[in-house]
Amino acid sequence: MSMSPEPEEECLPASCTAAARASRDRRARRESRARTEPSRRNPRAARSAKNLFDRDAMAHNLNAVDGCRSYLTLFGAVGAGVVGATGCVEINQCATGLRGLLFFVGTYVLGSVALLTRMRCNPVDYTSESLTKFVIMGAPGYALSFVLFWTLAYALVHIY
Repeated sequence: MSMSPEPEEECLPASCTAAARASRDRRARRESRARTEPSRRNPRAARSAKNLFDRDAMAHNLNAVDGCRSYLTLFGAVGAGVVGATGCVEINQCATGLRGLLFFVGTYVLGSVALLTRMRCNPVDYTSESLTKFVIMGAPGYALSFVLFWTLAYALVHIY
């Protein structure tokens, strides 16, 4: 045992030659470099390292997107109900609810464009979903919430 501040080597004295230590150090450097840098020889390894995502961050981003769309749907529906967007003056002129549908489409498209602008038009980096899936994701569920709050606001303002 030496009193030097350096840690002792983990090897048997018979195998602790200078050449064995040097080869072990070279191997350790190569392994640490391979872990930290994408492999230059293997482009598949570099691509697979690029595709690793943090699941917690993705779940957080998807929850944030869902919250934004939910609130925007709620406020758009209440706005449509307060304005009285129920369609045309008479039922015979056009389909009832056409203006409300346009309110929903407008708020949904506006929200999607705002989110895509915030994501620099690349939702794959933030949510691992393609552009079309990101835009269309959950639209029927948001439409049902829109109709619920739209009719509620319309009834509270114009009927009661």
